Amino acid sequence: LVNVYSNYTYYGAFRNCPLLETVTLGKGVTVIPDRAFQDLPALRTVSIMGVSSVPYYAFYGCGELINLTLGDTITEIGQCAFMNCASLTDFDLPGSLSNIAANAFNGCAGLTRIQIPDGMDTINTRAFANCTGLTEISFDGAVSTIGASAFEGCTGLTEVEIPSGVV
Repeated sequence: LVNVYSNYTYYGAFRNCPLLETVTLGKGVTVIPDRAFQDLPALRTVSIMGVSSVPYYAFYGCGELINLTLGDTITEIGQCAFMNCASLTDFDLPGSLSNIAANAFNGCAGLTRIQIPDGMDTINTRAFANCTGLTEISFDGAVSTIGASAFEGCTGLTEVEIPSGVV
């Protein structure tokens, strides 16, 4: 269990810690550096409350991650931030979110549904590619840009709900 409440953790700070199961980033944490929690094979639960951005490769390769809570201060999910978190199941994208970077959730095979919040500006290239368990996508409002191959390889997809004016 790691509870971080101070302002800053360092690049790769907890990378390759094979027994780490839970990460809680409290409201006092305002920055997560790149790759801070990359490749944690036992990580199952993550709660992020105070940051505005989940950066590049922050939780990349945490294949056993199941439970994810994203606070309402998050506006951006960075490139490959949760890529290959194959066990990640359904979670809520915060209403504050405006940008999902390239490959952010690529390979998250455990996802079954995604609800894109109103106010989303950009879903970048391959953001949800290869989410093979994904069956449902719904949009709460307009999205300015949906990048190339954003949902490519989502072989289980059976329902997409797109209101007028989404793209």
